[in-house]
Amino acid sequence: MKYNISYFLIGIILCIAITNPAHSQDKIKVAIVDIQKIVQEADAAKYAREQLQIEFKKRQDEITKLQQEILNLQEELAQKAKFMSEAELNKKKSELGQKQINFANILKEAEMQMQLLDSNLTQQIIDDIRKIATSIAEKEGYFIVLESSQLIYVKDADDITFRIIDEYNKQWKNFRRQKKDDKDQQKKQQRK
Repeated sequence: MKYNISYFLIGIILCIAITNPAHSQDKIKVAIVDIQKIVQEADAAKYAREQLQIEFKKRQDEITKLQQEILNLQEELAQKAKFMSEAELNKKKSELGQKQINFANILKEAEMQMQLLDSNLTQQIIDDIRKIATSIAEKEGYFIVLESSQLIYVKDADDITFRIIDEYNKQWKNFRRQKKDDKDQQKKQQRK
């Protein structure tokens, strides 16, 4: 449904553009963008994936530790169950059940947090891509910029994907440099 609305809107825009007297004499400039390629190749996106992997590793280590505790408790229970009193056995079973519930909750929470973090990082990258694409379109006089994954064919469209990647990388390097300079400045002020 989302794609049908997108195609419908694109069709309306192109019809208006073609019939608009201001553009009827001029060639309408159309640009296409491969957002997936930008998300894969831009430095900011690579950094976001690295941060996501670091966070995932932390969560994975926490989950693995808890999982090992459960396995150890199960093993202990299997080995010593014969020698335990009924009260002690029930206590260990209850402890094991509680750890399993806790494990399931932590696992579910970690999955949700990772999905949310991924979604937020991806949305920020897409917002940045849109701003850069808009800036390039305005500077270079493009009438419309389309996402290439939703298109089958567009005649005479310019692919501005690599220009966006280049601009995004420049902005990212400037951002990182500024961030480093700010940290250095803070360290200098702390020393005083």
